[in-house]
Amino acid sequence: MNEETHLFTTPSGQQQRSNEHPAHPHANTKRLLTSLHTSMISLGGIIGTGLFIGVRITLLNGPIISLMSYLYISLICFYIIQAVGEMSCYMPLNGSLCQFQFIYISNPIGVMNNFIYWISWSITLALELSLIYNMLKYWQWSWIDNIGETWMIFIIWLILTICNLFPVNNYGNIEFIITIFKIFFMMGWIGISISLVLNNGTGFKYWNKDLIWGIDYIKVIENPVGSKLINILSSLISSCFTFQSIESVAICSGEIIDVHKNLPRAIKYVVSRIVVFYILTLFLLTLMIPCNDPRLVSSGDDDDGSTDDVFASPFLIGLIIWV
Repeated sequence: MNEETHLFTTPSGQQQRSNEHPAHPHANTKRLLTSLHTSMISLGGIIGTGLFIGVRITLLNGPIISLMSYLYISLICFYIIQAVGEMSCYMPLNGSLCQFQFIYISNPIGVMNNFIYWISWSITLALELSLIYNMLKYWQWSWIDNIGETWMIFIIWLILTICNLFPVNNYGNIEFIITIFKIFFMMGWIGISISLVLNNGTGFKYWNKDLIWGIDYIKVIENPVGSKLINILSSLISSCFTFQSIESVAICSGEIIDVHKNLPRAIKYVVSRIVVFYILTLFLLTLMIPCNDPRLVSSGDDDDGSTDDVFASPFLIGLIIWV
């Protein structure tokens, strides 16, 4: 058996690329994520808080600006994920994104990029913990009030942390189950929304000249052109948050079985997933919700102090308007 065959063959005879690379300090990680796990992680990573809640800020800017922002960020993300996927297949390291800057550019840029990546996900985690707590609090269960806000958020954080500490194949199973629920919800919502829009026959009612360019909800510049520029920038920022974690599958490249086959397969379908779960969803939301709906800018708090974050999601606002 020559050296090349030895590197690409496991003791059981299964063909598998080597995970070893001289730049990687922990080369011998276990590859336990299957093709199904990889596909579900790549799919579930693009359906989350940014889409369910964060899209409401984008909708405030009107149908045209919203769709232009999503199309622009989608194009950027497509090229990014293609490049990241190619590098991850060539060099399947643990936490590939976090190491490429050190290998290909320089250590200072690698440190800064990793710090930005860490701080962005730390803020996102805090946001998602508070959203989960507010959604639980909405049901007014007495045991939640007895535990208290601080301890409840800590318990939620502990559960999420434990899930991430499981062996990687168990983590893949958890992601698989969660993604299945996300897919059923999204496909059900898309089907119901299309049915409501077609049956009511109102079409592009909210694309009229008063609403098509959005509302000036950020009062910074009185000039009409300047205010629209602010809306475009705001829409781009909120769109970027929605697309956060689209690269998540590439981070797992050091733990994917037969990474040179399964990772490209998962990345190949990113375009169709973006079109269905982002562009089509946003288009339906612009047909169902006017950009001046007060619930899009609601803080989520009622006069009595109760939380209403459950109904702050545009997905539910649209159904409430049309049903």
